[in-house]
Amino acid sequence: MFRELSLEKLVLPAEIAQRLRKRSIHINEETTGHLICLRVANTYVATAIVETGRESLATVGAGKSPLVAFLNKWIDSEARLTDIGDYAVIDYHIHTEKTISTYGEYFAKNFSGGDLGQIRERAKEFYDYIKNYSHHPLSFSEYVHLLITPKVFHAVKLGAGQSDPINLPVVCKQLNSFNKLETETIEIITPFLGKQYTLIKE
Repeated sequence: MFRELSLEKLVLPAEIAQRLRKRSIHINEETTGHLICLRVANTYVATAIVETGRESLATVGAGKSPLVAFLNKWIDSEARLTDIGDYAVIDYHIHTEKTISTYGEYFAKNFSGGDLGQIRERAKEFYDYIKNYSHHPLSFSEYVHLLITPKVFHAVKLGAGQSDPINLPVVCKQLNSFNKLETETIEIITPFLGKQYTLIKE
């Protein structure tokens, strides 16, 4: 049965926030990926970054979400299935300094219209997919998408059947337990990470 407790915030440990911010500043291409998160009551805590694509500014949002493929591979794997009940996976994408200089300062803090359209489409794919996996221990909840820019972390969530994303507060903080949480997460996800996925560790 899916978790019914509505998410209230996304926590980015300092190490995760620094890695994401660094990529928004030092890489010209926009990138997409997933954050692997631990679910603690009504909070997601990011514990690992998996990059799924790096493309031109015009094409990074094109095509179907890789989230469904990622979840499917996770669920179909034998990667310690009994230990993944408290994990969830969310999408992210990055607006780089190149994005902002090309399209304007607005995109330093905001999703584009195209981004929001993709979020709606990917949320629908997500909910269509998880209907088939209500028995599985992986933590399913609202669809969540995080935008990273050199200036902000901007997260939204979109419930099943909703058409307008709702802002989800993002909190960046130092976690003394982060190294242990990251190690445990990497141990769980590494067995099914193929060449199409890049684990970002710095």
